[in-house]
Amino acid sequence: MKKHCLPILLGLFWIVYCPAQNLYPLDTATDSFHIRVVAAQNRLALEWLDRAANGARKRDFMTVTDIRLDDADLVLTYAPEKVKKYFLLSVGISLRTDEGGEIFEPKANETVESDAPGGKQITLLDGTERTLELGRTYTLYVRKSLLGPVACDKPRPVFTVAKQLPYYGVAVVGGVFMGFAALYATQSTDANDNYTRLWKEGEPGGQDSEAARFLTKAQDKKKAARICGWTGAAILAADAFFYGKKWFRFREKQRIYDKFCGKKPAELGIVPNGLGVGLAYKF
Repeated sequence: MKKHCLPILLGLFWIVYCPAQNLYPLDTATDSFHIRVVAAQNRLALEWLDRAANGARKRDFMTVTDIRLDDADLVLTYAPEKVKKYFLLSVGISLRTDEGGEIFEPKANETVESDAPGGKQITLLDGTERTLELGRTYTLYVRKSLLGPVACDKPRPVFTVAKQLPYYGVAVVGGVFMGFAALYATQSTDANDNYTRLWKEGEPGGQDSEAARFLTKAQDKKKAARICGWTGAAILAADAFFYGKKWFRFREKQRIYDKFCGKKPAELGIVPNGLGVGLAYKF
């Protein structure tokens, strides 16, 4: 019995308490930055034309701290704002010349996402070869999407009876273990009573005697009762803990839904990278 308890527990907890976490777009904002390609010390460089006096610009979800050329690569450096856990910030970039024309949207293999001192950065590889030309001005679009654990195109999250059923099922399993513990405890008591009765009646001793068999049975059933009792108690305690955690998680989802989905329709999609390849940064 004991060797089967751990696999049962692990299997139950994995099925019930480890569901996949999906993220959905809740709020989207796009900033634009004006840049010019210039020559500096016989090399191409970028002028950030609308750069703030302090060298950084804070907007929705992040602060852009630098836009520059690193050899032929365009590098955007930013510091993401801290948001609540369970959220994800997805960032994408694109370019368009100020003379008009189509928006250049980088493909997946044309960008690199990496950490930077004090934040993150997106690098458009070979930007001067792909779209940037000396003497021309461009608008750099930075699209930011805040992803969260609720979908605004679906009903408000509710901890329904159907979603509670797995927890009830685990509780039933814990109750079964407790039932076996009570049964084994009764059998142990009965066996011990028989052993005591035979001992008082002067039953001959020895390993093969009836009294010895009752004593062994009493000890084995007592051990089994202890194992099942602790296992059942552990299952019920863990189930109650995760049930409460899940209930509070649904309350949090409802607050998020009311805040974002009740305010305005969200731009829906799997991963909102419509203006370029996104950089995901988890908080």
